[in-house]
Amino acid sequence: MATIKNIVFDFGGILLELDQPATFRAFSELLDEEIAMENVLDKMGDFFLDFERGKITNETFIWKIQRLRGGNLEPLEIIKAYNAMLIDIRMELLPFLEVVKKKYRSLILSNTNAFHIQYVMHNILEKRHGVRNWSDYFHHIYYSHEMGHRKPDAEVYRALIEAEKIDPRETLFIDDTMVNVTAAMECGWHAVYHDPRLRIEDKLQDYIDACEAL
Repeated sequence: MATIKNIVFDFGGILLELDQPATFRAFSELLDEEIAMENVLDKMGDFFLDFERGKITNETFIWKIQRLRGGNLEPLEIIKAYNAMLIDIRMELLPFLEVVKKKYRSLILSNTNAFHIQYVMHNILEKRHGVRNWSDYFHHIYYSHEMGHRKPDAEVYRALIEAEKIDPRETLFIDDTMVNVTAAMECGWHAVYHDPRLRIEDKLQDYIDACEAL
C-alpha cells in the first residue's frame, strides 16, 4: 500500500478557473479568422509550445503573432487576448491549500508562460484576493517556461522529483489533461484526472484514499 506524502497540483483547471474559448475568440477577432482548440497550432504555429518551454522570449512570441497580420497588431492587444482565458481563483481555495500544505509536501507543476503568470499574480491573486506571495500556499512552484520542458515531456516529471528529492511512489499528481496524467504514471507517480467542473477540495481526499489503497 502506498503512503502519499507529496501532492503535485496542476494550476489551470485545477486551482485556477479557465475559459480557453475566450482566448480563441479574442485571437479570432484579432487575426480575422476562426481560431479554435482544434486548429490553433495549424493556424498560429507551434511556437505556443516553445513559449511554454521557455524556448522563445516574450518579444519573440509577440513578434510571431504580429507577423500573422502583417505586423500591425499592438503588443498589448496580443497579451490581452492571450490572457482572456484566465478567470479567477475561488476564495475558499486559499484556506484549503493552507491545510494541504500543513499535511503534505504541496507543489504546483504547470504548463504556462510569463504573460499568464504575471497576470494571475497581479490581477487575480493580489488585486482580488490580497495574496502577495503565492508561494505561501506551496512548498515549491514549478512552471514549464522556467524548467525548459512542459507536460507531458517525461523530463519535466523527472526534474521535479530530482529537485525535490522525493519518492515518486509517494507522490500524487492531479491534472485536468489525461495525457499529462498518463505521462506522470509512466514515470512512477500516482496520478489522477480531475474534472475541472468539480471542486478540488471536495475530491482530494478521495484521490488520496484511492491511491493509498493500491
